[in-house]
Amino acid sequence: LKVEVDNELWKIGAVDRPEHVDKNSKLAALRDELAKLFKDVEPDGDKAANKVVTNVRMKQSHEAGISVAYLLSQEFLVFATKCTGSPDPTFLELKDCIWPKGREMEWHGSDHHCPRDAKSGCSFLDTLPSEHRQDATHFLSWV
Repeated sequence: LKVEVDNELWKIGAVDRPEHVDKNSKLAALRDELAKLFKDVEPDGDKAANKVVTNVRMKQSHEAGISVAYLLSQEFLVFATKCTGSPDPTFLELKDCIWPKGREMEWHGSDHHCPRDAKSGCSFLDTLPSEHRQDATHFLSWV
């Protein structure tokens, strides 16, 4: 079941929190199935099932990467241009709006919960839909 949860999370992308999963989704059905299994060994099967989903999300956040196709897409160019105000932004210009120093301002991801520590604010990567965020296979330097 954990592998199925992993596969489903890659398909749907990052969900904010396990309890915010659409009740009619396949992920919700998998979580419910896990909860039933845990009820035999854990006092709170729902909590244990949510922990599995949370741990898978955390693992994916650590192992995911942004697709090169996204970085080369019109969608990213529009985001980068809007974010920086520059028609052809450099990495350094992007850095300032995606990862602002001291985080005095809102940044892309500031309205999401981080899958790694469950606190407010997450990485740019964790805001992307599944078609742009998958298991990393290569490292590409931006600079």
